[in-house]
Order: sequence, then C-alpha cells, then structure tokens
Amino acid sequence: MFRGDGKQETVSGAYNHVLKYMGLFGGVQGITVLLSMVRNKFVSVLLGREGLGLIDMYNKAMDLLSNSTTLGLSLTAVRRLSELYEAGDEARLREQVRVVRSWSVLTALLGFMACLLFAPLLSRRLMHDPSYTVSMMLLSPLVAMLAITGAELAILKAVRQMKALATATTIGAVTTLLITVPLYYLFGMKGIVPALLASTLAVLLLNLHFSLKQFPWRANPFSLFTIRQGIDMLKLGLSFVLAGIIMAAAEATVRAFIVEGGGLADEGLYTAGFMLTVSYARIVMVSMDNDYYPRLSACVNDIKRRNSLINNQLEVCLLLIAPFLVLFVLCLPFLVRLLFTADFMTAIPMIMGAVFSMFFKAITTPVAYIPLARGDSVTYFVVELLYYIVFVVLLEFGYAHWGLLGAGVALTASNLFDLLMIAGIYHVKYHFRFSTRAIRVGLGQGLLLAAGLYFALQDNLWFKYGAGIPVFCASAWWSLHLLLRETTFVSAIKARFSRFGKST
Repeated sequence: MFRGDGKQETVSGAYNHVLKYMGLFGGVQGITVLLSMVRNKFVSVLLGREGLGLIDMYNKAMDLLSNSTTLGLSLTAVRRLSELYEAGDEARLREQVRVVRSWSVLTALLGFMACLLFAPLLSRRLMHDPSYTVSMMLLSPLVAMLAITGAELAILKAVRQMKALATATTIGAVTTLLITVPLYYLFGMKGIVPALLASTLAVLLLNLHFSLKQFPWRANPFSLFTIRQGIDMLKLGLSFVLAGIIMAAAEATVRAFIVEGGGLADEGLYTAGFMLTVSYARIVMVSMDNDYYPRLSACVNDIKRRNSLINNQLEVCLLLIAPFLVLFVLCLPFLVRLLFTADFMTAIPMIMGAVFSMFFKAITTPVAYIPLARGDSVTYFVVELLYYIVFVVLLEFGYAHWGLLGAGVALTASNLFDLLMIAGIYHVKYHFRFSTRAIRVGLGQGLLLAAGLYFALQDNLWFKYGAGIPVFCASAWWSLHLLLRETTFVSAIKARFSRFGKST
C-alpha cells in the first residue's frame, strides 16, 4: 500500500489507520446506536409496533423525496471538495464551498415544494390511507433541512474534520433522544411529526455550528453565475441521483407492500428486525463514509494502491463484525426483550434469516465505493438498479410466501447477489481483486458464523450455548489474533500507561 507522498505503507500501518477511524467513529456510532436503542425502547413501550412502523414509513417517504430533490449533491460535493483539499488550493476550495451551499439552498426549496405537492400521492401509495396527507405536508421543512445538512456534512468530510463530525454526531444523538421521548410521552402518535421536525432541526444546527467554523456562510442561490458553476458537478451526479431515487423507492415499495399485507404492526416488526440486524454493522462501517471514501477518492486511479486500501478495509470490517454477529444471534431473544418489548418477539425469525446479509454487506461495501470515487456514475447506477430490482422482487416474494421469515431470508439472498455481481463487474471494469488474506478471512469467519447461527436455532439451551459459545470464542480469538498481530495499538496503549505511571 502507498501513502499520498508515494512511500510504501505497511499492512500494519494500513490496519492502524482503519482501526483509528473505526475507533473514533465506531465509538461515536456505538454511543449513537445505544441512544437510538433507548429511544426505540421508549417508542415500543409508548407507541407500540404501529408507532414504530409509522415513524419508519414517514422516514422512508422523506428519504424518497430527499434523494429525488438533492440532485446527488452530498456525494459529488465530497468528491469535488476532497480533490481541491488534497491539492491544497484554498481559494478554489472556498469558492466551491460557496457553490455547494448555494445549490443546497436551491435543492432545499425544491424538496420543500415537492413534499407539499406529492404528499397526497405518498399518503395513498405508501400508507394506503389518504388521511396521512396533512402529516406528510407538515414534514416538508424536514426535506429542506436534510438538503442543507447533507451539504454541510459533505464539507466536513471533504476537509477531514473527523473530530467535528464525531462530536456533532454524538451531541445530535443525545439531543434527538431528549427531544423525541418527551413528545412521544406527552402526545403519543400525534407527537411523531413534531418530534421528527424538531430533531432534524437540532442536527442541522449542530452541523452548521461546526462547518461554519471552517467556512463562514457564503451563498448566492439565485445568482445565474453561481448556478452555472455547479452544473458540471451536478451533471456528474445525475446517475447517482437516479440511483438514490431507486434505492429510496425500493425501500418504500417494500415497506408499502408489508403495510398492505400486514398493516403498520407488521411494518413495525420488520423495522425492528431491520434495526437490530444493521445496528452493529453501522458501527463498523460508518467510518467508510467519513474517512475511507475521501481516501479512496484520492488514490482511485492507482490500481495497486486502491486494491490494497479496499482489501485492508474489508478485512478489518470482517474481523470486527463476524464475532459480534455470532454473539448477536446467540443472545437475540434477550436482546429483543431488552431493546423492545415481548410484542416484538415475532420478529426473531426474520432477524435470523437476515443476519448473513450484514456479513455480505461488510465485504461488498468497501468495494462498492469504487465507482463513487471514480465518478463513474453510469456503472454505479446500473449496478444499483440491478440490485434493487432483485431486492424488491425477493422481498415481496419472500414476505408473500413466508411472512417476516421470508423477508429476512430475502435480505440475505439479495445481499449475496449484490456481492457476486459487484465482484464480477468490478473485476472486469476496474481490475479489482480480493486479496488471498481477505478471501481466507471471509471464508473462515463465514463458516464460524454459519455454525453459530445453526446452534442459535436449537431449542435445547444446553446444546445451544454449550456449542455456540465456543464458536463465538473461536471467531473472537481469530479476529483479535490478526488485529493485534497487524497493529501497534497494544504497544501504544502500554506506552501510554507507562508514561502515566512515570508521571505519577
């Protein structure tokens, strides 16, 4: 692997870098996930399955509108600003920040108007009930705030303000909890819309607080000159826009299908299962968007350096996620009761069926960033389109025939398809290859996860835990062995304690 100065970087150095930012953002995301779990516990107690399902449907509707109206700005802005930051061109960087902010205001206005216009359609198609139209219209400021928040996040990511991002994320999670729970307690289901608006505003203000320290607000959203300056950047993101719309539409379509078949209660169970399945994966993979993507963008045209970076990233992802997935399936009944209520126990079969989807996602995600980093929007769009077609078909087929269990298995099957498709297409188009080490780690940890899942499904508790716990220990030992062997984290911690001891 190579550094930006052209010098070779050891595998140990690469692992250290990945773990450093996974430690920073993983720790932050861990706090965020913990707080969201506390919030979801209150939601399940105060609002039940229907309340959780309704919140999720509102969020999916807003995601669909946001992805349709932000014009891919948050993605293309990171790439463009990152290039200028790496080049050290401060004057052009500040000018491009002005352009990004100007377009974010325009897309915010577009999203606001689109929400007002399409609220009746969304209420009928997604909720299968026109009575939600007014609530959808009241959420129009949320779509506008998401547009500006996305732009400010892109600015912070591009100029590597990782600690600011981490701080904003942590404070945002705490603030969201403090805002939403009292509103749910006081107003029940009627408090959902105010809670969503207030928490989104709080997150926007936090991100503005940190980004304005780097770049004071300058924007000319109604200047034709400024609009022309951003057109090339937005042209680059056209296929990303379409891919984002397809993603949001696919997620909304699946949830609307579940609402139609089983009501908001079933949708709430699906949401709970999805949350539990992806929670730890979010902790592991969150650093990719904040640190990995800008670094990949800087070396994407150097095949050897790029492939090394990708393989190191996915190896660390697998080593971190696999042991916890084994432990997760073994402890699942306790986790559901702890994090939700007994009413959500029927989501367990879906979660068991979906657990491998996150394992495959840990492999796929680092590779899937290649077209984003290259600005190859057509390839990205085609791959995303194929995946979401398969995703919708499998989810609807699985749920229609086997209920939530079928939905969980379909999640795993669609992510396996995504892995195989990306590996094949990106090998041909970008000359990407999995390293021998990555293949060995993937196969070994995958077999251990399969064994852990098998034992977790057993009814005999002695057999379940007597055999399952050693499987977890084997997976954890292997991960720790490789991570400690390839990093200097242990020696750094020892040195820090040694210095502390001498100072006292």
